[in-house]
Amino acid sequence: MKRFLILMISISNIFAASEIDTIILDANGVKNLRIETVEVAETDFETTVFALVTSEAVPEKRSILSSRISGRVAETSLKVGAYVTKGEKLVLIESRQPGDPPPAVWLTAPADGTVLSVGTLLGSPVEPSDSLAEIADLKTMRIVATVPQVIAAKFKQGTQARIRFPIQPDKEYMATLLKFAACPCPDPACALGQDLSTRSNEKEHVDRANAGVVFTLENPDNQLRPGMNAECQIILDRRENIVSVPRSALQGDSSNRFVFVKHFDLPNAFVKRKFRSVK
Repeated sequence: MKRFLILMISISNIFAASEIDTIILDANGVKNLRIETVEVAETDFETTVFALVTSEAVPEKRSILSSRISGRVAETSLKVGAYVTKGEKLVLIESRQPGDPPPAVWLTAPADGTVLSVGTLLGSPVEPSDSLAEIADLKTMRIVATVPQVIAAKFKQGTQARIRFPIQPDKEYMATLLKFAACPCPDPACALGQDLSTRSNEKEHVDRANAGVVFTLENPDNQLRPGMNAECQIILDRRENIVSVPRSALQGDSSNRFVFVKHFDLPNAFVKRKFRSVK
């Protein structure tokens, strides 16, 4: 048996005054049909665009730990995911110069941030050209999305987006449009302005039909990391105090939508009213 959802509302301008039918039931009829009544409420109405996005560190807030001398790693406290502060001792380099003990120097963190990668181990040889660790300040991150250019043309300064990461499904982040990408491709590195000229398959990344857009997102709890995929709802338009009707209450087809409204005077009576959606 079909289950109806009946709305209990006052007369509203979202319903036309014509095509009104009244259905009167008895108490058993209401019970047998399992009729429910719900009072509609005002809510904010948003027009959104869905996109898959990737999180990236701010390029200007990335740093590399390296040594000015050749030697080997005598001590290290480097751990991927650890937060370090500028000047904190991270790696002790034992020089190749003779001595007993040989001269040694501590390498300290060049900036505050999270250790993203470690490229050395205890006892490893070290050269000035080596990258021993990558550190990035992740308190503010970049969100890179690819959308059709006809959609991107509707974005304006201050456009916001709702971000949800699979690793934190119950938490929603808000991101703000920062800029359009440096090139029309979905590659996050390209979108953030990094050089792709050394890639042999660079042409495969170019997509002239789409546009890359970059959002800025606050990450104060330092839970997010570069390279995380997420779902994004980009807000194109927002209207406040719109009367909202549950989708399950709509009857009819797309060309003739209607709902049933509880009659305020007659018991167990319901009025059929044509529904006009907000566009």
